[in-house]
Amino acid sequence: MINFFEIPKNAHTTLNSLLLPARTINGDIEVVCLRKPLERFWDACKTVTPELSPFGDFPWTPESVRNAPTTYEGLSLTPAEVIETVKERLANNNLTEHLKRQVEIIQNKRFDHIIKVESLNSDLLELCEIYGIELPPVPRLIASVKEWDSEAMEIINTDSYLQEYYSEDIELYNNPTELLK
Repeated sequence: MINFFEIPKNAHTTLNSLLLPARTINGDIEVVCLRKPLERFWDACKTVTPELSPFGDFPWTPESVRNAPTTYEGLSLTPAEVIETVKERLANNNLTEHLKRQVEIIQNKRFDHIIKVESLNSDLLELCEIYGIELPPVPRLIASVKEWDSEAMEIINTDSYLQEYYSEDIELYNNPTELLK
């Protein structure tokens, strides 16, 4: 079986919905899916901010997920305010799994394969070709509103605090080979 290591905000819900029955002589195949850290941060901002969350407010319920926002029009928030509020959580170590650095979640674990959110479909296809299995349709199970993404990423990409906070994740994303067994 191909086992996908769970890192919140890294397509783990989608990956866990796929049943990829591949076995090797040595047993199960371990795969980690990395995501660009600053884009992951913005997606986490949307998840932990109730007005923006595709899940509704905590605790999440089937009803709140069904009533996810489809636009941010009319909100009294701005992307800059959302980012600053979530940065305060980072500074105060008030973290959910969504805000933790990928390196903290992975720790010393090693994997057979590394895939990335940004190239998910092609990476999954390549993985399935290696093991001779057919890739089922890859669902997009949870989609957040995208209308603030460009403005938010302009802010995030120039924020020195976030660059420093996620520096180990950025390094790992750019050079992930140390994660291989």
